[in-house]
Amino acid sequence: MADDKLKQNRDGSTIDSNQYVALILAIAVPIIGLLFGIYLKTGRNEFADRIIIVSLVSLVIWTCLILFI
Repeated sequence: MADDKLKQNRDGSTIDSNQYVALILAIAVPIIGLLFGIYLKTGRNEFADRIIIVSLVSLVIWTCLILFI
């Protein structure tokens, strides 16, 4: 059995800095987060699908907040 242990951060998570940046962008600025998710998808990153989904959901929420409040 291979001993493939992922590098853990101080908080116990195993995501790297690109993934942190992508999640922050996806929530704060959904358009740029979506573009960054597409960029990660071209690099065959398995986390890219999550970034794209979070960006789309965040875009809908931001749009509703802007239009209805």
